[in-house]
Amino acid sequence: MKKGTKCRVISDDYGFFKPGEIVIALETNDVPYCAKESAYSPGKALSSYGLSEFSALSERELEVIEE
Repeated sequence: MKKGTKCRVISDDYGFFKPGEIVIALETNDVPYCAKESAYSPGKALSSYGLSEFSALSERELEVIEE
């Protein structure tokens, strides 16, 4: 998954995100950290997000909306 990709959550094994929630990939990775769309800001460093604003999701848990 490419950094900045907008996705819909299909499922979350850890229950952090709800199915249907929109998230943005914060890094290029097979299991990227993703931020809630409401918290996302382009150029913002991963370390600047609060613990309640992001979590890791695997590609199988995400449906790409916009790359």
